[in-house]
Amino acid sequence: SVQRVGGSTSPSALSCRMQIIKLLDRMLQQQRIKRVRHHVRSEDTVLDFGCFDGQLFKTLGHLMAGGIGIDSDPSIEGCFDGIGENFQFLSGGLELLTRENLPKIDLVVALAVIEHLHETQIRDFALRLGSLVEPSGRMLLTIPHPFVDKIVAAGISLHLLAGADFDSHHGLKPLVASNIIQSSGWVLKSWKKFQLGLNNEFLFIRS
Repeated sequence: SVQRVGGSTSPSALSCRMQIIKLLDRMLQQQRIKRVRHHVRSEDTVLDFGCFDGQLFKTLGHLMAGGIGIDSDPSIEGCFDGIGENFQFLSGGLELLTRENLPKIDLVVALAVIEHLHETQIRDFALRLGSLVEPSGRMLLTIPHPFVDKIVAAGISLHLLAGADFDSHHGLKPLVASNIIQSSGWVLKSWKKFQLGLNNEFLFIRS
């Protein structure tokens, strides 16, 4: 049972709760990364947009030629130490998606990222990447169903989930994002649901 001191959860209970949250976050992250494995080729240079701690490259780096991780949190750079000389981290956002900053890309990955962007930003994202990928380059996205926002909100209110970036969610419908990307020079190759239908995997090919 949860012990309370002066109406507050005890430090030991808080520590236990945080460990559970981290374990759940890691489990969900690994499930998304597992979706990427089937799309990586040995010759690929992979761009992981919203790379967080570089776990994609830590897990699948041996399957690809190299990779670039982009994230807005500059403190993540240290997480890339030891991944390999063919992997690098860049701190920033959409403004880094230019030929001056990046080499030609074979596969773009953005896991649980698009739902943080507004529609104009999604279009900018797709157009910028269109000039960076190799001919027939691919883009793999995971986008949760809007109902997940309600689940996360309930979890936060019950102190069962962390929500450091939840405020940037705005109920984006996955098919709206897909249509924007398709109108920006990409062809939808496949669309699959996973995690009991609460998450979506989209694979696009550069037209």
